[in-house]
Amino acid sequence: MTESGGYEQHDLFVGSYESSGGERVEFSGKKLAENHVLSSNDPEGERANHFTLYETPDGERLIYEEETLVTGSMLRRRGQPPVELRMIRADLYSLEEAREKGPMVREMIKRFREDL
Repeated sequence: MTESGGYEQHDLFVGSYESSGGERVEFSGKKLAENHVLSSNDPEGERANHFTLYETPDGERLIYEEETLVTGSMLRRRGQPPVELRMIRADLYSLEEAREKGPMVREMIKRFREDL
């Protein structure tokens, strides 16, 4: 449902998908930008992070980060297993909190600023 000013109600999962820990977080906001990063290649597969930048009606900016494990090959041959996506975790934090999350998140903030 869209509210005035282009804001929508969002209901996002925050926590670990691999354990029972986590909660739903609801807020009103509009999506400003999105970006993806392949963060690592480990024996299980490639880890990908999806970032979404939101703005709330009071002007606060929030970043939602989802980490996914990608197994299998996108360019698979007949008989090979299909690509599988497994959600690992998700976080929602303010820009101030994001600056303390590490180099990948700080780089994403820089990219978002260039996009806006």
